[in-house]
Amino acid sequence: MRVATYSRVSTEEQRTQGFSLQDQDRRLREYCAINQYEIVANYSDDKSGKTFERPSFQLFLSEIKIKNIEALICVRYDRFSRNAEKTLSMIAFLREKGVEVLFVEQNIDMSIPENLMMHMIYSVMPQIENERRGLNTKKGMRQALREGRWLWKAPFGYRNDKDSKSIEPDERAIYVTKAFEAIGNDHKGPMQTYAALKEEGFAASKQTFLDMLRRPIYYGGIRVKAWRNEPEQEIMGQHVPLISKVLFHKVQDRLNRKERRKNVVGSNKDLFPLRGLLSCPECASKLTGSESQGRNKRYAYYHCQGSCKHRVGTEKANTAVEGLLSELSFHKDLIELYRDVLWDVIQSKSLERGDEIKIAQKQIQNLGKQQERLDEQFLAGKITSDCYNRLLVKIENDSREASRRIQYAQSNESLQRDQVYFGVSLLSDLVNKYRKADIEVKQKIIGSIFSGKLCFDGKKYRTADLNPAVELMLNGIKPFERAQKKQASKNRDLSCIAPPPGLEPGTL
Repeated sequence: MRVATYSRVSTEEQRTQGFSLQDQDRRLREYCAINQYEIVANYSDDKSGKTFERPSFQLFLSEIKIKNIEALICVRYDRFSRNAEKTLSMIAFLREKGVEVLFVEQNIDMSIPENLMMHMIYSVMPQIENERRGLNTKKGMRQALREGRWLWKAPFGYRNDKDSKSIEPDERAIYVTKAFEAIGNDHKGPMQTYAALKEEGFAASKQTFLDMLRRPIYYGGIRVKAWRNEPEQEIMGQHVPLISKVLFHKVQDRLNRKERRKNVVGSNKDLFPLRGLLSCPECASKLTGSESQGRNKRYAYYHCQGSCKHRVGTEKANTAVEGLLSELSFHKDLIELYRDVLWDVIQSKSLERGDEIKIAQKQIQNLGKQQERLDEQFLAGKITSDCYNRLLVKIENDSREASRRIQYAQSNESLQRDQVYFGVSLLSDLVNKYRKADIEVKQKIIGSIFSGKLCFDGKKYRTADLNPAVELMLNGIKPFERAQKKQASKNRDLSCIAPPPGLEPGTL
């Protein structure tokens, strides 16, 4: 019988530094010699057994017919695969191709029906062993956390100690202590503190600094996340704390108060839907919005950011822009045509979305293989827990980002269609929809209709440049006639052989 031999280890390191592949090869050759099998090919991989996406195994599949292979021989089931479902599926697939799968240690006669039970057991045992190792690893890591050991890359201000397998303060710890004391005891602001520490040599980003202020690790706290029926708990670590728990909570109170004040200040933004969309009629600078305290109440104004000190009341400007929108009249047939054209454009992008999905799916597949190799290296004791966790976090973050891109690209077509139809329906009752919208939607409506800044002189809005699509859809609206004539003057040198597009498609 013409046979191929197959051997496998989990990592490249095991291939280059271990002797498993050599031992498997020796045993396979002895087995074939005893049974008088003709070896026509030898295949070996240094990949995970959780999948059959292995270079040499795929080469074997492609050469079955070329080399007229009648059987594939492995030492054990776990060298063939560590996934029961895929093992059974691949063996069935190979039998359809006329290839038997034989094992040196666990070979059984499949012509006997009762041996199917043993075949199932041999197939599932490698998967059980693999999952048991993973479960034991997770339990071991949780137990280490409960004992107060930090298992990951040391946070800012600490370093990993390989001897004690813990973390110890380093030369940067002084910046952590100073930061918490400045904010908690000296009542300085976070950004003021950050700037002062930067001058002293603090070398970290602003986001790292802000994240640092929220981490319990600095007063000694280690959080063990909830898992199964175990609730989340906080353990006091074995490492040396850099601050007291009292100081930590002082800083949290100050940061939380600052966030609450931000929300209160931001609550008046609904008064200024035109903030950033208006220009000064005197100096053409951009107008911003703010409130001032009067004798009996507060007053809101849009005012110039330049030196001319122009300002106008928000109520007057906001009411006038609603009047401007009320004068926009879009023909029903034009709205429907615009909606259909817009939907066709979105659908034409489906091919690009398909390419994005394939790229992201390939990335997720590669990340899965990386994680499998990482798990096997950790289980084999080839890498430390610190290195394992650091690489695992990166792989998980990259995988989530790729999944997010797939989800975005695969967004439900009917939902997209509903969104397009709803968005275009705003044109049929624009001013009422504008009045009911929140601040963000109001700004988007104004920004999508007018291509430039609006200019309000205190009584009315000057003629504004329109979005070209909106301009084509308008039908002789007086306040916009000048803008339409302006556009027409731009087109006066164009050929007049074809009539301009209107409600009906242009034809020659």
